[in-house]
Amino acid sequence: MPEPILVIGNPPWVTNTALSSWGSNNVPMKLNVDNLRGIDALTGKSNFDISEWMLRKNIEWLNGKNGLLAILCKTTVARKVLLYAWQNELRIEAASVYLYPRRPGILWGFG
Repeated sequence: MPEPILVIGNPPWVTNTALSSWGSNNVPMKLNVDNLRGIDALTGKSNFDISEWMLRKNIEWLNGKNGLLAILCKTTVARKVLLYAWQNELRIEAASVYLYPRRPGILWGFG
């Protein structure tokens, strides 16, 4: 794919628990990538936004490439995904969070 790559999106603002409670089977495969303990599942820490999973995949795909990821997401999701990227040494040249009418957005630069 020619670079630079531009990814723009507004991923679903729903958690895996909400999807399960609706009887949906369209959820990401559950993996313990954050090495959470069993008690974390009981306290809700293991519950995650589907958008968080999708953004993690996007930054993994863009790692080492020249591109831009512009996404509308919750601030907490943006923080968690950036932390994930830094902990896993995924290359992000710059990251910015912009507030847009009560909906945070995030803009990441790769390159």
